[in-house]
Amino acid sequence: MKSLAIILLLCCSVIFITEAIVSEETVTEEFMPGGLHRIRRNDLDMLKAFLPFERKMDQLMNSTKIHRVVRIRRAYSQVVSGIKYYVDFDFHDTNCLKGSAQHLISCKITGSNHNCHAEIWLQPWMKSLAIILLLCCSLIFITEAIMPGGLSRIRVDDREMILSLLSLERKMDHLLNSPKIHRIVRIRRAYSQVVSGTKYYVDFDFHETNCYKANVWHLSSCRIIGYNHVCHAETWVQPWKAQVYVFGGKDGPIAGGISKTSPDNFHLVIPTMIALEREMDEKMNSPFIHRVNKIKDLKTQVVAGIRYYVKFDFGRTSCLKNATTADGISQCNDVTKIRKCEADIWEQAWLDKRDLLNFKCNK
Repeated sequence: MKSLAIILLLCCSVIFITEAIVSEETVTEEFMPGGLHRIRRNDLDMLKAFLPFERKMDQLMNSTKIHRVVRIRRAYSQVVSGIKYYVDFDFHDTNCLKGSAQHLISCKITGSNHNCHAEIWLQPWMKSLAIILLLCCSLIFITEAIMPGGLSRIRVDDREMILSLLSLERKMDHLLNSPKIHRIVRIRRAYSQVVSGTKYYVDFDFHETNCYKANVWHLSSCRIIGYNHVCHAETWVQPWKAQVYVFGGKDGPIAGGISKTSPDNFHLVIPTMIALEREMDEKMNSPFIHRVNKIKDLKTQVVAGIRYYVKFDFGRTSCLKNATTADGISQCNDVTKIRKCEADIWEQAWLDKRDLLNFKCNK
């Protein structure tokens, strides 16, 4: 069976951002590469990325009036080949008409408020800034990202996309705050993205039925009635894994979570360990050179690259740091004492980048 996760579910004004799971009241400063990280609503970097899109988002609103961002409700960031910002905000009507010569500062907030959600993707090294998603109640807009690993439009009857969505229909229904069972009635449009598997972005109609969740029903007997929710879901399929789960759920592993590696594959991390060997050795309070001797345990996590959690033997040699050249280190193989160490490493191979996030050894 495939690994399959719901990354995001948006239904009109109902917004569910699945994460690992952050309290509404807490803004944590702890950094977890690849995960959603709650940030302050006045975060300067987020505002610099988000506010320049106000006019672009206003153009997408099916209204003759100009809209302004009035309040940011909450915001998250995520490291994903750059930085992705997830922002929930109030987008208000003003008394100014689009196409008029009025200055935005003179536009007064009037009329209805739209509860909106936007996703902004920033890649500073490419000087690239894109709006990936805008949702304002019944309005859903997904940009077709013109960048590597971007979104590709697919057919609404694409078999793999439909299978991934339907297999999670009950999970999504559980997220809706309603006593009634909902069914997927129509797929409006869909996109795919290659990202350590396949990620699907799907807009669809999620209809109420005459069946109640508290009762036992065969779904085929539930008739479509009542209110329709225009929804957006993001599902993540990793065919090589053997389980189905909901991202951030309580009944299984978290997508992008930590996976134990077989000893047969320990050799895969050796080049990374050797590349950081000198940096780790500098952290040892010793005049002797240490070498990576043996990998004892390895866990990995896909987080905009690969994060390695390594337990290993770090061997002390008889070579002195101040008497050994860089070329001579390869000759220092006479291990005299073993230290049990752990390293937390984040590698982005396509950038030739390796960061030692944490390192410690027993005394």
